Amino acid sequence: MPFIGNHINNNICEDNENTQKIFCDPVHGQISFNGLCMKIIDTPEFQRLRSIKQLGFLYTVYPGANNNRFEHSLGVAYLSRKFLLELRNNQPELNITDQEVNCVQVAGLCHDLGHGPFSHSWERFMRKCRKKRKEESKPWNHEEVSIRIFDYIIRKYEYELEEEFQRYNIDKTKINFIRDLMKGKPTCDERAFLFQIVNNEESGLDVDKWDYYLRDCLYLGIKCGFEYKRLMQFARVNDVDGKKVICFRDKVVSAVYKNFLTRSELHHAAYQHRMNRRIERIIFDALLEADERVLAPNGENFQFYNWTNAVNREEEDIALTMRNFCMMTDSAVYDSLKYSKIEKVRNIIDIVERRFQNSKIYQTVSHWSVAEKPDKKTVKAAIIKCAQELSPEEKRDFYKKHGSDFELHEEDFKIQIISIDWGKGEDNPVSRVYFFSKYNMNDTWKEERTNWMTPKTFRDVKLSVLCRRHDDMTFEKLRICCEKYDAMHT
Repeated sequence: MPFIGNHINNNICEDNENTQKIFCDPVHGQISFNGLCMKIIDTPEFQRLRSIKQLGFLYTVYPGANNNRFEHSLGVAYLSRKFLLELRNNQPELNITDQEVNCVQVAGLCHDLGHGPFSHSWERFMRKCRKKRKEESKPWNHEEVSIRIFDYIIRKYEYELEEEFQRYNIDKTKINFIRDLMKGKPTCDERAFLFQIVNNEESGLDVDKWDYYLRDCLYLGIKCGFEYKRLMQFARVNDVDGKKVICFRDKVVSAVYKNFLTRSELHHAAYQHRMNRRIERIIFDALLEADERVLAPNGENFQFYNWTNAVNREEEDIALTMRNFCMMTDSAVYDSLKYSKIEKVRNIIDIVERRFQNSKIYQTVSHWSVAEKPDKKTVKAAIIKCAQELSPEEKRDFYKKHGSDFELHEEDFKIQIISIDWGKGEDNPVSRVYFFSKYNMNDTWKEERTNWMTPKTFRDVKLSVLCRRHDDMTFEKLRICCEKYDAMHT
């Protein structure tokens, strides 16, 4: 049996006609792709990812955060192939075929095709406004849309892609296999480990996260202490309850913890940055106001919601909605709002444009750490109640100071709740990872044997009250109410 940690032979999976194309990636260095991947990369639908920022509006806080979904997708495809070849090199008995390597790489390449403008910000926006799409059978998610666009690409470029798929021995059955790989849901216990490469829903240890940890840290200017190569080198496929799964040597448990800790640190330092979320909230208000009232690049009304029903439509309607969706880049949507004929929409975007001159952009009035995730409507109602229950003396003092009655309205403020965890809510994600020892490589166990470094909690919930008005008087009203609310809940 080969030693776990052997150096990978990157030439073990040969391209049929040596049609590799090389990219110089800022994270992984020189990375190459075969003819099939290049056919997909060269489509306009994939090239659109160049215009989708990986980090949404975070560039407004971190000037270097301009990396995009295009380069991330290349990185995931590269790591998908690298990881699978590492496993094949260490365990020839797995009988991993070139065909499977190519399918996993294509799945990694296409896993983010469905991201909307501003990446995960768009996903949060679509969840927020789901009540406007009552006829929609299930919530919007970019994974489902990625598969739809992948299907759309295959149909649209059937003649160009068919020859390439045949060259790599990928038939219709294997195309369905690629779709399942993108979902990360195993359809076969014997090959379940293949579904843990791109999107590992069980533990969250997958190459998608490894790439964006490294890439985002690089562009944010944050030091990254996580090493994916160590995990790859000490990975092994074992049988667990009749299912072939990826396990890791017990000696790399600290690297596994660093994987999830890196995720938490990125959320604390960047992803959930208060200014980023405030700007995101303002853009959401503009999108809600502009729905179906601003023009797309083709001169028609932007359909911010209706296209999501494509999953329930006829084939020709799906093609139409996919074409419309692929027009929706960051700049296309943002400019449609910025230059809208609707004055209210322009005014909302102007708040973002003037964010550096006006520090009171949705200014934070109060900020608390809470044990449990509260309901926004309940918190807002409680703050309004605090305003209504002010004593006559307090109201009189406020009138003397500001020359106005104490009236607080729901539209004056927003409630923002940010929950940061290690990837599995309140649970320890490492408890879902299987480990093995060099003394018995086939014996597997979960993290319970190595819980000496386990933190006490894996989730942090922040509650903020944001003032939507730009006047000091409204801010002062909210401050008084928040003090009363805080006193009642401490």
